[in-house]
Amino acid sequence: MKNLKNKPLLETVLEIKWTTKKDYPKNINLGGGNLQPFKTDEFHKIFFAKMYDHLLNTGYPEYHELPHAGIPEEFATHQVQHRFTQDNHSWPMVQIGPGILTLNEALNYEWDNFHTRSIQLVDNLYKLHPKKEDLIITQLQLRYINAIDFDFEKEDIHELLGKLKININYDQSLFDATNLSKSIPGMSYLVAFKSSDPIGELLISFASGEVNGESKLMWELTFRSNVDEMDVEKDFKVWVDGAHRVIDRWFLTSISGELQGRFE
Repeated sequence: MKNLKNKPLLETVLEIKWTTKKDYPKNINLGGGNLQPFKTDEFHKIFFAKMYDHLLNTGYPEYHELPHAGIPEEFATHQVQHRFTQDNHSWPMVQIGPGILTLNEALNYEWDNFHTRSIQLVDNLYKLHPKKEDLIITQLQLRYINAIDFDFEKEDIHELLGKLKININYDQSLFDATNLSKSIPGMSYLVAFKSSDPIGELLISFASGEVNGESKLMWELTFRSNVDEMDVEKDFKVWVDGAHRVIDRWFLTSISGELQGRFE
């Protein structure tokens, strides 16, 4: 993303998910709501121990145990349990859990630095995993979390969305039939568009929220690929460059005009 002086960016996240089982259950939710026992990485404890030593000695010397660390790994599939930072709770950070690695950066985000760290993280996954030949990367995700000042009680959300090149319309008959007001005190909106280069989808979401007690429109741009048939060890750089390109072009096109002037 363009290096804007007043950029709306809160956090950038690279997320890598994997399993070591060729017959992993694709038809169930393996996220936080999954209560079915499933050990996504049979070598997780060994991998974590090796990553622990490596990260402490290569730029992430502070270790923090997260609340989910107490959950048995068969019930914590793709949930981060451990965090490594440069200083106490500072950025960038690496997070690890059973079958998941993330790289997180906040206001100091610069693409070149994040790009280098992303490639290093994937390299370390393959170098340090005790059974890299069994690794099956199931999903790659690059996510940008933005927040724009907005008061839902006093401002018109459709006007702001219009400045982002997005128009959402409702037929008047809906309000005539229900006697509802057109004012919107909050929102939650998600849409996905397929991509062929790289293969995956761009997810755009908007939601009402708060940051430091101030009302905001939360705006997330996420590129996600289910890549269980991709050679991630070989092709990750191509994927992350492509994912960033798609997000960057959407973002810059969205803010062109009045919003770009506000963020510069």
